[in-house]
Amino acid sequence: MPWPAADVLTRTGRIAARRGDELEIEFAGQPSGCAGCQSGCGLLQLAAAFRRPRELLHLTSVDAGDWVEGRRVRVSIPMQGLPRALLIAYALPLLSLLLAAGLAQRIWPGGDGAALFACGAGLSAGVLAARLLGRRAMPSPRIAAAPDD
Repeated sequence: MPWPAADVLTRTGRIAARRGDELEIEFAGQPSGCAGCQSGCGLLQLAAAFRRPRELLHLTSVDAGDWVEGRRVRVSIPMQGLPRALLIAYALPLLSLLLAAGLAQRIWPGGDGAALFACGAGLSAGVLAARLLGRRAMPSPRIAAAPDD
């Protein structure tokens, strides 16, 4: 069952490699964004400023055998779980950094070195936790054949 177009982020790419049930999809050019991008929210322009020349996505697909290298595909992700996944990815490391620094300042008042060390440890723990939790929170993408231009 397809998702409503306004509730989906979609990008078109090409299958760069296929290994068993894993697909490597390469995206080139500007991200297409959501339906709100046509209204000018500005995030698409921000993403374009920090765009990497070559973006790869590794997906495990139960029907990977049906896809061939070089085929153009459209990858869609529903918007419904995206805010939660982004909150985990960005807020959790920041929150753990601040909590660790605050705890270090409370235990060792005036110990700037301890606070600095705690910041690094808190950030590392937050990034690791976000990586583990974010995978479960991220909605699963769907792959479909892209129309030929």
